[in-house]
Amino acid sequence: MDSAAGVIREGASGIPWAEFARFAVSDLTDVAAVEAVWPELVRSRRLVVAPGSGGGVAQAGEDPIERSFRRWSEEGRAGLEVGLRLLSDAALARGVDILIRPALGTLISDIPGLLSVCRRQDAIGVFLEPAALIPAQEQFRTEDFVTRFLEILSLPAIRAICLASGPEGFGVFEPLARSANHAGKPVVRLN
Repeated sequence: MDSAAGVIREGASGIPWAEFARFAVSDLTDVAAVEAVWPELVRSRRLVVAPGSGGGVAQAGEDPIERSFRRWSEEGRAGLEVGLRLLSDAALARGVDILIRPALGTLISDIPGLLSVCRRQDAIGVFLEPAALIPAQEQFRTEDFVTRFLEILSLPAIRAICLASGPEGFGVFEPLARSANHAGKPVVRLN
């Protein structure tokens, strides 16, 4: 599969498989917010949505530590749950599958957070992009993360794997791609 202009297309056919939302789950606070951001034309059956960072837009003079604390506190988790519920309801009404795309710095930024959402949200799948969940610091070994991703790949909520080409190319993630293909899960390669 290939990705361009916000749409993921199936290889040779070019048929839209999914598209990236221009909003985040944390933007969704009520039904009116969902209606305001929902794309008028969804060209596929799947919409890939980022969790968002929560906490709203930073205000002038706002303490960044306090804002960060709100994001990771019960208030942030509750906001994520509300957004996920609203998104799930809207998607069900429109016949669209929702795939959440976790990443560092968002409300779903690690494997435990991802697993927590998988357990609580049956109707929402995961668009797993391993490179987006691996910290850049040297003390983290990419191979260890790949092993952990392989352990969760069989979960039904993991609906697709997204491989972004980094400095090392796709090489370190090839075992994950092979396992996903073997399990019948789509593999999207972003260049």
